[in-house]
Amino acid sequence: MLSDLKINNPVPKFLMAENTQEKPDLVYVVHTQTPMFVLANNIHDFEEEPIVYWLDQKPDDNAHIEELVEEAIEFINLEYEHQEAMYGSD
Repeated sequence: MLSDLKINNPVPKFLMAENTQEKPDLVYVVHTQTPMFVLANNIHDFEEEPIVYWLDQKPDDNAHIEELVEEAIEFINLEYEHQEAMYGSD
């Protein structure tokens, strides 16, 4: 069953994105699974209150929304740690 999921959804659950030409102080996390959304926040302080742009219908359950946002914040923090480990902190 898990192998079927990987074949049907080869894109990672979260993706990181930036657009330094238009929004140099923002970083985005794209949640690729349902419900799909984009989380935007200040690149210098990702734990600051994020903005959520829903690409699918926004869930009615606030606890579920909070869990998704926390997962996105955890992803970006781990991604930055991983980048620092790979490339240094220059």
